[in-house]
Amino acid sequence: MNQKRLKEIAAQLACPSGNGGASMGEKMNDTNAFITERSIEMLSPEAGERIAEIGPGNGILSIPIIESIGSGGHYIGMELSSEMARQAMKELRQINATQVDVHVGDCTSAPIEESSIDGLIAVNLLYFVDDVGALFKRISHWLKPGARAVFGLRSAQSLKGMPFTRYGFRIR
Repeated sequence: MNQKRLKEIAAQLACPSGNGGASMGEKMNDTNAFITERSIEMLSPEAGERIAEIGPGNGILSIPIIESIGSGGHYIGMELSSEMARQAMKELRQINATQVDVHVGDCTSAPIEESSIDGLIAVNLLYFVDDVGALFKRISHWLKPGARAVFGLRSAQSLKGMPFTRYGFRIR
């Protein structure tokens, strides 16, 4: 694959958009299913909780969260891609089991009240964050005392084997 194509793939992974956005969202569902399932298991969302997710993509892999928190819960997605956010709202609101909000834009500008979140999940996100410390500080303000946060990541060794990660990824 040439350098131009690798850069395009990396850009779509960071923020799916345009003609290839929906297709990239579907591909990410396939490649991220396992790590997302394990991350949701670690988060262990419960009925009635307020759960935030940074980077839900098209929302398909977030369905188990919605089902777990039920009608008394509140799901807040934060998605940089307007295309993915639109799809996530459509998919997750169809479940009709909980309050669903999806914020479009950078997660640090999401309107989340201090100490209001029971759990937070983010899968394959930290590769695209310049200042992880600032992100963690912001997240810590959102979390209730005793809340939990789960960050699903691929290993550095795994990422180094993917040629597109040379473009815009911060391998941690």
